[in-house]
Amino acid sequence: MRTKTILPPCALPPTCSTREAAQLLGISVRTAQLWVEDGRLLAWKTPGGHRRILRSSIDQLISEQQVSTQHERPGRNLMILDADNERGSLLCREILDAFPDCTIRLLANPFECVLKIGEQAPDILVAPLSAVRTNDFGLLRTVAGNPMLASMLVVVLHPPTQITDLLPPALANEVTLIAKRSPNEELIRLIHAYLQGCRNTG
Repeated sequence: MRTKTILPPCALPPTCSTREAAQLLGISVRTAQLWVEDGRLLAWKTPGGHRRILRSSIDQLISEQQVSTQHERPGRNLMILDADNERGSLLCREILDAFPDCTIRLLANPFECVLKIGEQAPDILVAPLSAVRTNDFGLLRTVAGNPMLASMLVVVLHPPTQITDLLPPALANEVTLIAKRSPNEELIRLIHAYLQGCRNTG
């Protein structure tokens, strides 16, 4: 007759409840239950019907999350304002080729641009001089007057032949002026330097 071995309580592997597992992993209880069902978390049910989750499987998931976070390269949000959709699209592709982890929004209307900045401010705003002149530089005045947007890099592209009296004196120190060329090597270098600075200070 086969006998059943009963382990003493001290020999049982450490476990916790579904709610405790959810708190340790920073997820909802429902998500923890689903992870048990699909095998990501190892668990069993007690005779009373309570689910017990192995702490070793929780530790494994936490380690995986930490490794994933360490290897993430957080992208940056970039907004391009240009009424010329073809020209704006070309600039988008050029920037994405250099910075594939960036998210870019292309807008044609400066008033819509102000609204979008209010909803989710980009890290970088790029616009030709012709676009920001609308409504007496209203877009630039809005950005410059908001201390919450002080860290935003604002780049204004101007014609290479136009080098004087580009902006009102009050706004001249609020933006970076770059001559518009193709390819936009100076702009790419500036964005690279800005992103590197964000990584160093982040």
